[in-house]
Amino acid sequence: MDRYLNFDLEITRRASQYQARVISSPNGETRQLFNFPFEERELEQYINKFANTRSFILDDNEQDTPLNDQPSSAETIASEIRSFGKKLFNAVFQQSVLEIYRESKVSAKNKKAGLRIRLRFPENPELINIPWEYLFDSRTDEFLTLSGDTSIVRYMELRIAVKPMQISPPLKILVISSNPKDYPLLNVKKELSKLHQALSPLEQKKRVEYKQIEHATLRQITQALGKNDFHIIHFIGHGDFNQRRDEGVLVIEDDNGYALQVSSRRIASIFQSSDASRLIVLNACEGGITSKENIFSGVAQSVVKKGVPAVLAMQYVITDKSAIVFSETFYGALSRGSPIDTSLSMARLAIYNQPNEIEFGTAALYMRAKSGRLFGKDKNKFRLSEDDFPEKRPPKITFAIFIVTLIALLASIGLAYGLYTFLSSLI
Repeated sequence: MDRYLNFDLEITRRASQYQARVISSPNGETRQLFNFPFEERELEQYINKFANTRSFILDDNEQDTPLNDQPSSAETIASEIRSFGKKLFNAVFQQSVLEIYRESKVSAKNKKAGLRIRLRFPENPELINIPWEYLFDSRTDEFLTLSGDTSIVRYMELRIAVKPMQISPPLKILVISSNPKDYPLLNVKKELSKLHQALSPLEQKKRVEYKQIEHATLRQITQALGKNDFHIIHFIGHGDFNQRRDEGVLVIEDDNGYALQVSSRRIASIFQSSDASRLIVLNACEGGITSKENIFSGVAQSVVKKGVPAVLAMQYVITDKSAIVFSETFYGALSRGSPIDTSLSMARLAIYNQPNEIEFGTAALYMRAKSGRLFGKDKNKFRLSEDDFPEKRPPKITFAIFIVTLIALLASIGLAYGLYTFLSSLI
């Protein structure tokens, strides 16, 4: 799907109920009150369970057994995710909101476009922590984010405009990894290897340039961003939410290799030191979690507030295998010129088809850009390789075809003239 139409959905609390308001869509506007489908404690239990999905999936260091052969706990959590998504969808999308949503899907399809649901929570920041990526439509029997023609993004309302940027390849990517020795060790080496494997063909075709900083310190990150304009910053490591300071943090290494918690505000300022930054990928657990009181306290939200058009953040801990599959698929699609919505949808499907029915909803997209095409409108500039272009004929063959065509044209003209002369003599 190369194009998406926006479906702006604002959700706010109204006394004991909530209001779903369609601000704009391909088929008009409406609003509808609804009862939230979960009690606070029940919602917390769901979110805590989803946050611990890693424990239901074999780690890369263990025996590589298909998910279907694992204990029933994996099937149970997958079933609960489906049930959660169904309840959430049925509560928010009902009556007039549901009607306009269905009509907008048809309108988008008729225009050969997808539908981008832009969720807004201007008055109730606590809603942003809900895993909306698991919305499930029982009528079509599918998760919205796996449908291929529906995108879900969290839209941040700000009084700043997103600067348009038209660039040509290569896309410049800064890959930052941090693995402090006093934190649980991540399989960073393997992920970096797979990321290199995914990006190397693109680099050879001069579609991508990337710089890699292992065991990154703040000084190294700052120096790299100061010397180069990177379009994408990809962080691999630990993220957390500091309850005492009420803000998200990324865990960076200090000069001795130990953990240094860097606040969301500081990270946002560092990442946005270059105006060229169009996308930040936070492959860090809880990179998208924010405060119930302050929507901008999370790392992803703070970066968006600084004016970056899009941030992709992991809401929960993601297994190494899924992180690797995600990176391979996402960057492959993005480098072919696909919108970020399409690239993310393909990455979700790749995780889902491992098979893994749990982690596809881990990534959350925060976006301020009007279009999902972050790097310009000319898709032809971002083809994956020369093989995507029609094969050029050798000059000799092209010349021969021209001569044959010319002879045939002259012959047809001569034949027509002879026929005209013959008919004229008869008259």
